[in-house]
Amino acid sequence: MLETNAVKKSLVLLVDDSPDMGLVVKYMLELIGFDVERAWDGRVAVERSHATCYGAILMDIEMPEMDGLEAAKAIRQRERTDFLSPVPIVAMTSHASKGIKALCLHAGMDEVLMKPFLVAQLEEKMLRVCGKLPDSI
Repeated sequence: MLETNAVKKSLVLLVDDSPDMGLVVKYMLELIGFDVERAWDGRVAVERSHATCYGAILMDIEMPEMDGLEAAKAIRQRERTDFLSPVPIVAMTSHASKGIKALCLHAGMDEVLMKPFLVAQLEEKMLRVCGKLPDSI
């Protein structure tokens, strides 16, 4: 029997305030074998990360209420405070400036994925942060 706080490696928290982009990325993640839960902003992502141990978090950096950078910082702070293993966080952004990657990494994110992206690019990032992909459908 699994413990309630055991990490489910194939479960990804997808955080994006755009319903259309979220639907596309959710489909892409499912195509490469992940189960997906959705959150619409950073505050909800932080709350859900407290309640569920995700295999990874895929987070847009520009959202209302709490942006992805602040959410990543809050998640990392909780992990340090509670001595938890860090969940991999992949930033999604359409900003192409060189400073964006540095901001994401400074906030505690592990990788940056530039929008728009292909399934193969998403798969490569998820493989990099998760170490192994779940069995594909």
